[in-house]
Amino acid sequence: MDKPGPMETMVKFQMASVREKRDVDALEDDPDTKQLFLDQGTWEAQQEKEMQEYLDALNKQPNNNEDGTKGQVLEMQQANNEPGVVEESAREAMAALNSQEIAETELSNMRDQKSNLEAEIVSLELDVEQLQSLYEEQETILDRIFGGAYGSEDENHLESSLDQHEQMRNRIVEANFKWRQAQLMVDYAYKQLEHAVTKWTDVQTIDPSNLEQRYAVASETRNNLVAASQNIQGAQRYLSNVQFPYCAPPEVETLNKATAYIFTDMQTPDRHEHAMECYTITSKRCGALLQWITQVVSQTISRDLDDINAKVKEASMKLRTERVRLIKEKVKEVMGKDVDIAVADVNTDVKVDLNLNDLAMTEGIDPNSLTLTAEELKALGLLLEEDLAPPPSQTEVFGEQMERLNQTYREDADRVQRQIEESRERMHQKLEQQLAVRRQRRARKNIEAKEREALIAS
Repeated sequence: MDKPGPMETMVKFQMASVREKRDVDALEDDPDTKQLFLDQGTWEAQQEKEMQEYLDALNKQPNNNEDGTKGQVLEMQQANNEPGVVEESAREAMAALNSQEIAETELSNMRDQKSNLEAEIVSLELDVEQLQSLYEEQETILDRIFGGAYGSEDENHLESSLDQHEQMRNRIVEANFKWRQAQLMVDYAYKQLEHAVTKWTDVQTIDPSNLEQRYAVASETRNNLVAASQNIQGAQRYLSNVQFPYCAPPEVETLNKATAYIFTDMQTPDRHEHAMECYTITSKRCGALLQWITQVVSQTISRDLDDINAKVKEASMKLRTERVRLIKEKVKEVMGKDVDIAVADVNTDVKVDLNLNDLAMTEGIDPNSLTLTAEELKALGLLLEEDLAPPPSQTEVFGEQMERLNQTYREDADRVQRQIEESRERMHQKLEQQLAVRRQRRARKNIEAKEREALIAS
């Protein structure tokens, strides 16, 4: 049997790497794996495993040039008698090497994110323990004062109302974090794509004989494209139940495929122009996605968050006022004297910081300057507001549980209102009965008085 040639060997190992890459992509697209916070640590570990298998497959591909992709680019350019003419087999080989470098970068980023997530989990666990300790201390104090029971029916209702408002706020705060984090990542991706388009334009202005500089600029372009792709995919993971109207997964996959051939695309004007069209369109659509997400954040989530924060503050103030009143009564009952207890104004708003560690960063783009304001977005002139895709539904923004919480709150509020009205009715009836008894007693006294007067007169 004839020994397979180098091209057959290259194809064999490329097919193996394609299979492993398919496993990586399948893991990316599986919605069940796209859990955040605690679950994401597990997802990162599995993704890292699949990516490592993909890299192992790529590393088996024959490559006698120690300089990797850069060496292949320079060697290919120098080997061609006609500058810019690239054989298909060499083009595929270079794309495979470029894909390997991209995969190594992605793996490195995922390892960094995994490490950051683990540190964040430890910090959050400490915060949760401290908060739980404060809640337990509060319950202990209230139990001692009121003997394990509610001080009044109003306290019971007010505490229930506060709990329900806080549950609704938790959902809104979670949605606010996810959408603002996605906004941050898409904003950064947009700036990376804009930078990539600028650098890709510069490639054509560099003398073809200056191979080192052309490679350096193309490499910078590639790094920004890869990072932008990762940031868009990261934003989609945060909003896994939302279908992006722009830069959906198929579009990102098209960008990734184009990026894999960037070092051959830079060698001919036609291929360069074709790649430029792909990068430019993706950049514009990423800007439209940023506008769309910003619209949801500013016109829906921020308003709902302000509203629920006000409701939580009001419910909290009412509950604290009632408890202070009950404590004063208890002190007077036990000690026989009045005490002065002020109800302080406490800031009950919740603030959640965005996670910059989730960004796939590139040099020259400052994450602290993010995100673009509504005025800056309008200045870009990407899309008019009426041309944007329709906003997502309330369920897509806040999740199905939010509607259930709203329904429960409405039902409980109706029940409490009925109880209050029934209590008022009972009090009214009791008062009427007392008045009737009083009127009867007064009538009897009048009759008795008249009878006495009649007896005296006779």
